[in-house]
Amino acid sequence: MVAKIKRFANLCGIAQKRFPMDNHTLAAWMKGRSAGEQAELAKACDTSVAYLKQISCGMRRPSEALAEAIHLATKGEVAAISFFPRLLRLTLSHGVIIT
Repeated sequence: MVAKIKRFANLCGIAQKRFPMDNHTLAAWMKGRSAGEQAELAKACDTSVAYLKQISCGMRRPSEALAEAIHLATKGEVAAISFFPRLLRLTLSHGVIIT
């Protein structure tokens, strides 16, 4: 079990370098929640906890629909725009606030 966790952590580190995404808020959200709360989020988003974990470490990218579902299910704690760093930088550089 420990070997699997270490391997997954190593893959997450590699994925962060390969697919840099500003998704640390999802990773932080997942880390601060129980397995039950993570399962509730997955169910609300019509996906699996495993897929959410892959997104949180950068191994996968969410669709716009899934990013929106995560945003709504977390009541904005994980902003949908955080998954699209280029759009986030563009909105910040132009002073546009997305609500």
